[in-house]
Amino acid sequence: MSKEFLQQKIQCLLGCMKNQSYSATSMNLHQRQLKWAEEYCVARGEGKPSAEDVDGFVATTLGLHPKEDALRLRRTWRLLVDFCETEIFHSQRYRYGGCHTLQ
Repeated sequence: MSKEFLQQKIQCLLGCMKNQSYSATSMNLHQRQLKWAEEYCVARGEGKPSAEDVDGFVATTLGLHPKEDALRLRRTWRLLVDFCETEIFHSQRYRYGGCHTLQ
């Protein structure tokens, strides 16, 4: 996966988020975060990222503050990973234990 591919998916995610709300869980989120961030960093020719690097990348891309918007950051990662894997947004997919609505 290239940096351009990931950025394209993020932009598509942001476009969808502007008009709709989705529910998401944080299942396996940390592992998924590292997976996608590693792919991104490899595409940039960098080494394996830390969890802080992962959050920093998403925060920068989405315009969120890593500490102030931590929960939204995690929800957004979950939606992004799901979309990258399925190329479909499933608005009902995560409506079970611990789900949250992203506005």
